[in-house]
Amino acid sequence: MSTLLPDYRLPEKRLPDNRSRIPYFSGLPLSRRVLVWLLFRHSLDDSQWQARVCQQFHNQNPEPDAALQWWLQQQPGYELTATRLPMLLLAAVMGALVVVGACSYSGAAPINLWLLLGLFAFLPLLMTVLACWGWRNARQSSGTLPVMAHLMFRPLLSHTSGWSASLIKPFLLWRMQWLAVAFQLGVVVGFLLLALFQDLAFAWSSTLVERGGWMDDFLVLLSTPWNWFLPAPSEALLTHSHFYRGSEGFDAELLRQWWSYIAMAMITYGLLPRVFLALWMRQTLTKQVNREMHNSGDLERFWRALKTSADAPNATLELERKPLLTAAEWSDSHIQLAWQWQPESSTVEAVLGLQNWQQEKQWLQEQAAHWEQPVTLLVTSKQVPTAELADVADAIRATNSNLAIELWLLSDGQEISEGARKSWQLFARNHGLAFAEKESAEREGGEP
Repeated sequence: MSTLLPDYRLPEKRLPDNRSRIPYFSGLPLSRRVLVWLLFRHSLDDSQWQARVCQQFHNQNPEPDAALQWWLQQQPGYELTATRLPMLLLAAVMGALVVVGACSYSGAAPINLWLLLGLFAFLPLLMTVLACWGWRNARQSSGTLPVMAHLMFRPLLSHTSGWSASLIKPFLLWRMQWLAVAFQLGVVVGFLLLALFQDLAFAWSSTLVERGGWMDDFLVLLSTPWNWFLPAPSEALLTHSHFYRGSEGFDAELLRQWWSYIAMAMITYGLLPRVFLALWMRQTLTKQVNREMHNSGDLERFWRALKTSADAPNATLELERKPLLTAAEWSDSHIQLAWQWQPESSTVEAVLGLQNWQQEKQWLQEQAAHWEQPVTLLVTSKQVPTAELADVADAIRATNSNLAIELWLLSDGQEISEGARKSWQLFARNHGLAFAEKESAEREGGEP
């Protein structure tokens, strides 16, 4: 019976071949690049993707970008990868509405400074610090995705895995920063419009904090980042800024001067740190996406599938047809590896092409080092040559260059068509494999 491959996890390695650097992805905005890349990787989870590529680009030599664009447009959910600005506009409108509600008052008492500074300066600064901590955890963890990821990506991807979780989490956190930036920008613009069209007065009021020198020092310290062009609050402004219940009145003309300090606090503590964090996250996420594109090998697999389909034989190609193998040649003297199908023969060492490629490659590297018999790759007449099968042969050669590798085409109970025969013969010739045919009766242990 075929053996089950152990669950290996390989460290990432940079591909030496620069053909994986297809410009199609680098020309996309970062948000769309991440979503399209996830969609592309998801499309390769289909075990029949190589056959679809060969069928579409048979005897063609398409440009990589054009072929990749066509391939992605055929995937369900491609239209959902477009970057959508309405979410940013909605966040900005919500910020403006919130600040309008916070600044609404009857005029009998000034607007509390604590409310505006707390909601639109100190709280955003705290959330920015928490986002930095969350970014570190998001890049180091993988596995289960948060509920937000399932809600946003369920229409795009039918399932997620470790590789997508490690990329989606930082992507979501980065997108949330821009939503927060849009919200805070709406707050600042809304506040400035209110200050322009309404008469606002501000003071601080607290049940627990009494007026003292430390409070005046704190308000002066608050304006330190911008006091090089906007002077610190004057002594008169600080003296009359404490408002409490029962006050007979307040100097509205004096207290309205706080608007500039409040606006600068919103920008300095609420907006700018979030913008800098979003830009830094963007740079880091760009490097992460590019590194994953180069190290995953998926673009290389797709390119090799295109090359295989472009090299498919035409009707005028003439290759020597070798005779069928005898039953004596179907023996345990070969290391037999089935490709993407489950044979009935008990002599098959393993079934490849149905699990994770990195796991299978790790298994091949460990086993091939000890093999001494020739290696036989078993394929059926219903299959088509794929780039992944060529990777299997390359992995075996890289580990043990002394092994002879053969490709056996099984009839699977049907007459092998001339086109299928020539396709597999050309595939074997291009990749240095000995080629032979075998009838299904022999495959099942019977006599020819």
